[in-house]
Amino acid sequence: MSDIRLNGKMVSFTRITLETDNLVSIESEIAKLANKLYGMPVIVDATITLPLNHILDLLRKQGLQPLAVMEGTLAEQSRAMQFPVLAADPAMQRVTPTEPAATPKNNTFGIKKNQDTLPDNGNGNTLHREVLRTGQRLVVDHGDIILIADMNSGAELISSGSIHVYGTARGRLMAGASGALNVHIFCQKLEAELVSVSGTFCVAEDIPTEMIGQAVYISLSNDGTLEFNLINPS
Repeated sequence: MSDIRLNGKMVSFTRITLETDNLVSIESEIAKLANKLYGMPVIVDATITLPLNHILDLLRKQGLQPLAVMEGTLAEQSRAMQFPVLAADPAMQRVTPTEPAATPKNNTFGIKKNQDTLPDNGNGNTLHREVLRTGQRLVVDHGDIILIADMNSGAELISSGSIHVYGTARGRLMAGASGALNVHIFCQKLEAELVSVSGTFCVAEDIPTEMIGQAVYISLSNDGTLEFNLINPS
């Protein structure tokens, strides 16, 4: 019998994408995230070149656990220090939202939310009326995204704020992509491949079975895990 045994294990982790070279700002934002996600394994990504050693030290200092970096601007430094590098994401078609929407005081499913969940960015929220198809990605950098259509498998919906889907939500839904913690995902019918709130994610196999096909809202609990709730429980 072999002295080595291979076991599979699902590991929760979050992906941090850095888009500034202001190390003071990065340290401040990481500290805020660590208050909610202490001990969380993280994958590091960046759109500009940064001192990787310093970034890893900041993450560890705040109690986060760097696992690897994404292929890209940090990959060369990572390989030089024999730190793992993960393959880049497959190419997807970036979709332009159909129109901006007025900022609602309450979400449109009728559940009251604290106004702090809606970022005061001056731009309001974003409305998209078309089906989000396989291979398409819709990204909103400010406010909430409201999708008044279905979302197909293999599509991605990414928002710095909350996500509202008036249709069947398949594919991957990621709310709080900019690090906001008090955000939600609202679905008229949940059939997602993956849902993520502020970097904490859950794949389809781990979504509670009683939530599949239902009108659901998803949030981040006080202990940093995802909470699933029926919008209209019977």
